[in-house]
Amino acid sequence: MTESQIQQIVGRELPEFRGKQAKVTLLHRGTNMVYKVEALGEKPVIYRHFGSTAVINRQAEQITFLKVARAGLGPACLAHSPDYRIEEFLDGQQVRREEVEELVEPIAVRLAEVHALEAGRGWPTSYCFFTQWRVLFERNIQEYEGTLAPERKKLLYELCGALDTEHPRALTLVPLSDGLVFSHNDVSYGNLLRHAKGIHLIDYEYAGLNFPAYDLAMLSNEVTYEYLYLQSSQFRVVDNGLSKERLNTLVETYCEAANCEASEIWRQFYSCKAAAHYGCFLWALCHYRPGTEAWFDLLRFAESRLDSYSRALDMAP
Repeated sequence: MTESQIQQIVGRELPEFRGKQAKVTLLHRGTNMVYKVEALGEKPVIYRHFGSTAVINRQAEQITFLKVARAGLGPACLAHSPDYRIEEFLDGQQVRREEVEELVEPIAVRLAEVHALEAGRGWPTSYCFFTQWRVLFERNIQEYEGTLAPERKKLLYELCGALDTEHPRALTLVPLSDGLVFSHNDVSYGNLLRHAKGIHLIDYEYAGLNFPAYDLAMLSNEVTYEYLYLQSSQFRVVDNGLSKERLNTLVETYCEAANCEASEIWRQFYSCKAAAHYGCFLWALCHYRPGTEAWFDLLRFAESRLDSYSRALDMAP
């Protein structure tokens, strides 16, 4: 999308921007392209242009976005189409990895509020992702495996072998269950926004019913990863994740806010840690195509997540 195209769309959808010169700033490049749009005398807005991906149901994601907005737990939707969404701009900063430790209490309370939006029984969203994403990956690989360099092909085949071995076991981590809650399912610190009104979760593309512990476990996983998109290493696994004390505070604060038993959340927690790592492993495989290394080395990321999953399994009940 060009700046002029974005200006035209925002001006067409929002009368207050019509005929005004707008400043367009790219905030995030990934599955979606996210821009901040500003005009003199007007509140800035977010223009989100959707990328092409088979792992996200855009209609379901829009329904989720509106549900969260109506509950006051996310930005308002100002306009939308199948190709884009214009959102309220929340003035704040993405939480940095090193800030999570000090913010576990407000994060836990926010998660409890999000989880209270819906409850149910069935297959958790992560189970659906695991089954759908494996099929998608096996279809995708047929399109490009013959074009890969030997080193890439060797790594890919190693990951395929691990997928065949581990997939049945991973599915047992997310069984048909009662007591599921509305979950974000992608609680990385990059999806936490710190602003004057507290903490907001953003980007609900993967939201759906899941175990209450899943979001807590995923956050504890993500704190062990540092993302370095502008550097050649791109990511690294770090040793200083949440301390035991702050992890306990995260769970205890959540249980108090959600009015649930800590023993049940801890019972789910380590299985959810392994499941969340496995979901990231599959996500990376689904998004990989030759050439994506220039953006992010998804095969190496999948390899790392597979290793983290294996280590998390040792702690699972």
